[in-house]
Amino acid sequence: VATGRTIRHPRRPRRLGRVGGVQPDGRTLATGGADHEVWLWDTETGSSIGSFAGHTCAVFSVAFSPGGRTLATGSADDTVRLWDVATGRSISILTGHTEDVFSVAFSPDGKTLATGSRDSDVRLWSTMMPRPS
Repeated sequence: VATGRTIRHPRRPRRLGRVGGVQPDGRTLATGGADHEVWLWDTETGSSIGSFAGHTCAVFSVAFSPGGRTLATGSADDTVRLWDVATGRSISILTGHTEDVFSVAFSPDGKTLATGSRDSDVRLWSTMMPRPS
């Protein structure tokens, strides 16, 4: 039952910014902000458990894939990044938007990523990585 009561309040020295999503298992929260980084938080303790750096401007949106292994981030640098959650490595940079990317969302099967931007475009991206030959 929703109580409307705050149960955790993650804090860090820099501005926290935008909440993106909770990993499907409910253990990890991802946030983005003005510091160009993506932060991961333990939902039980509210403690920071890591960060991803790579965007060159504010991070406006984050979303976990349905399996929780990939994180998508949209930024004011006009790009979308896909991250390997386990390693923190950027696995793909999606370019095509010409202005800030405000929203990212995975399809239920995780094979498609939808993004929305200030440029008034909505784009659908395949998230299927090619297999090495």
